Amino acid sequence: MLDAGVTIVLSTNARAYRPEQPLDEQRRLSETARFYNPCFDLSGLHTLYDIHNNEIENIGEALDIQVLNLGMLIPGGSQYFSDASHFSEQGEQLAADNIFDFLIINSLVKL
Repeated sequence: MLDAGVTIVLSTNARAYRPEQPLDEQRRLSETARFYNPCFDLSGLHTLYDIHNNEIENIGEALDIQVLNLGMLIPGGSQYFSDASHFSEQGEQLAADNIFDFLIINSLVKL
């Protein structure tokens, strides 16, 4: 908690494309990520996201800040994403529900 009485919570990043999906589906769902990050192929993008999310978790642990693992809680696929990394309306709702639950379960807000 900061001196201002604000509690910081970190969140990992979710993505539409996942290693467990068929390769053609991963390619389709990662199209915008590959377009805006042409220096990474699909494997490199997976590695980049994994390193980034691991670093978020490590920083949270080192600073004793709680981390919400949205990267694991939001399923991949086009139902929850409008492109490689931005939520669709359903994804926004699922993310909001997960954030709300996390805050309540961890007593970070009072109703």
